[in-house]
Amino acid sequence: EIFRTLPQRDDILMGVLRADLVGFHTYDYARHFVSSCCRILGLEGTLDGIENAHMGTITRVAVFPIGIDPDKWINELDTPSVQARVLEMTRQFSGRKVLLGVDRLDMVK
Repeated sequence: EIFRTLPQRDDILMGVLRADLVGFHTYDYARHFVSSCCRILGLEGTLDGIENAHMGTITRVAVFPIGIDPDKWINELDTPSVQARVLEMTRQFSGRKVLLGVDRLDMVK
């Protein structure tokens, strides 16, 4: 939607498509980008990305979510080492309230 409102949309999209790889945070963002290139520029969308027959190139479009894998952390709770640490902390802080802060767990800054 955004690209359709921009006066220089063709130039912007063609500039982005000069990259070998364009990454997005979510599948929907990637899908909308591919759709914009197809509708605005008349290019072909493929399973790999955008094919530009005029330039003889394919720009790969991929999804790179930012964040943690919650299932990994939930499953980690059942490991013996974590269970031992939980038991140790339960004893250590028995009868006290514990406040826990969790900072960013992803590697992106």
